[in-house]
Amino acid sequence: MSADSPTGAAPAVSPAPARWNRLFQGLQKMGRSPQLPIAVLPAAGILNRLGQPDGFGTATGPSGQSSGNCRNTVK
Repeated sequence: MSADSPTGAAPAVSPAPARWNRLFQGLQKMGRSPQLPIAVLPAAGILNRLGQPDGFGTATGPSGQSSGNCRNTVK
């Protein structure tokens, strides 16, 4: 045992630092909470794009032509 605390008890923390510790712990939880949704956004965007009808460039319009924006299409 140390000479500072003969009974083995931990030294008391003043109320001000304890209040700041609780505040920072709460802020850390709030900062951690949006990490998962932000982390999956790129994968969700890729899956969303691949789910579109022209995801692989194979979709055709009503006239049988490709759905791309071509300037030399016959109307």
